[in-house]
Amino acid sequence: RAYTAEGQVVFAEQRPSLHVAAHEAAHALQQQAGRVPGGLGARGDGFERHADAVADAVVSGRSAEGILDRMPSGSGGSRSSSASEGAAVQRYGESEAVLGSRDTGMRRGNRRGSIVSTGGESIIVKDLARKMTTLDTSYRYDDFTEVLKKAALEEVDGLEDKDFEAWRTANEFHIVRVVNEALLGANCGDFAFSTGSRLMASTTNQWVHYGAMKGYVGDQKLDHAFALTYPLRIADGDLGGGVDKRKAIVADTWADSLVTDLEEFMAGTNPYEVPVANNNIQIKRGFRAKGQQVFDTQFPQNLRSRIVSYAREQLQQEREGMGWGNEKSEAVSKSRTDESIFEFNVDGSLKVRMSDGTKLWPQINGVGSLTEQQAALTFWANHSSARFDWNDMAKTNQAIAGLIAAGNPARQKAFELMNALDNNKKRKTMMNALSPTQLWDWIDSTGIKSNSGMWARNNGKPTMSHVVDKLDTARLKLLKAHISDTNWSTYVNPHLSKKRRRAVG
Repeated sequence: RAYTAEGQVVFAEQRPSLHVAAHEAAHALQQQAGRVPGGLGARGDGFERHADAVADAVVSGRSAEGILDRMPSGSGGSRSSSASEGAAVQRYGESEAVLGSRDTGMRRGNRRGSIVSTGGESIIVKDLARKMTTLDTSYRYDDFTEVLKKAALEEVDGLEDKDFEAWRTANEFHIVRVVNEALLGANCGDFAFSTGSRLMASTTNQWVHYGAMKGYVGDQKLDHAFALTYPLRIADGDLGGGVDKRKAIVADTWADSLVTDLEEFMAGTNPYEVPVANNNIQIKRGFRAKGQQVFDTQFPQNLRSRIVSYAREQLQQEREGMGWGNEKSEAVSKSRTDESIFEFNVDGSLKVRMSDGTKLWPQINGVGSLTEQQAALTFWANHSSARFDWNDMAKTNQAIAGLIAAGNPARQKAFELMNALDNNKKRKTMMNALSPTQLWDWIDSTGIKSNSGMWARNNGKPTMSHVVDKLDTARLKLLKAHISDTNWSTYVNPHLSKKRRRAVG
């Protein structure tokens, strides 16, 4: 009756029924969301059932918005991998969270350059914030606890006095973020809390951890904290062997706005630029990301505003104190010899450094400047272990399309990895998700169109006969409309059976 490909709907009837039109519109939205390649669905699969449900709602006059919010994932409509209790994992937001923390203007209170350029203020306000927010009762300011408790009991619906300390622990990331961003001074741990807080508020059903580098590598002492996301809760303590480091994403604003996976981070893409072992990585905290609505309920705006006002009042009192000038001078002087103070240059640019193109693309697609995006693409294209996650075809197909469109060197690397894919089922899925432009660009520029042989692969890439055989009818129709008659008759048509030629038209 109809089919949908590349967002285009082709109807067999001149005036299709409302049900058919709504059904195909749902498929167009599925494809736009990257959930399913274009072409003909299998009757009864998850995508067809979903489209039918949308159409049924439209025909009956009901809103289909809620159904569209629950799109199926993966081939055959199976649920995507879950963090817990079958909830679909949304893995996004690390780059946005890093940029959000960076753009607050927070200065690194334990970096010599920041201390000197602010006349010592960055380290003083960092220490002031720490005394307010720490859970260490022997160190923190009691008056801040009193102010926080009063404000929380008044602003958080349902919070009782007996539950305050548990609430404070559960919202530590958010409390630290609000105070440090108000005072504009922080160390790496405070940046980790700030970035982690953003991830907890902007994503759902993944876990946001506070990770730390510790111990020694040779004579180099490691002392650094960062935010880390993962589909599951990673146990506190030294990093366990069961953690898939390729799925764990580091969001490290303090280390000059770095986003990378844990495998790359531990291989040397870290502030110390040294490879580290599992016992050099420690997990200290972990909270489930529950999204903006839960964040606004558990940590409402009025509460945030009251915390900001108090923190800034305290800083102003410090500045008006008799010893403020001397305290700043002493901080600068001490920073010149204090071994706990870091010395490195920062440029503030977003640095997405990943070897997995599937995970790279969502981190830079529409995020950061063109220069930052190009640096990330070049890093990936030149990486000796550059790859795609062929076990997540939906996201990989989205990444391939984006990386091809980005041009060289990412385009060339994408083609190279596509040629190397030696799995017929996955290759078929990949090819049928490409637009006609991308498909022919790959076939033409890598020499597949002239690649002959009796087997599926020859010369390290698929043969043209194999490619044509694996393309579905809808994709072949789009390809025929895109390329010249000469290219079609020379490279495609010879590999079609009579039946398929009639089907393509």
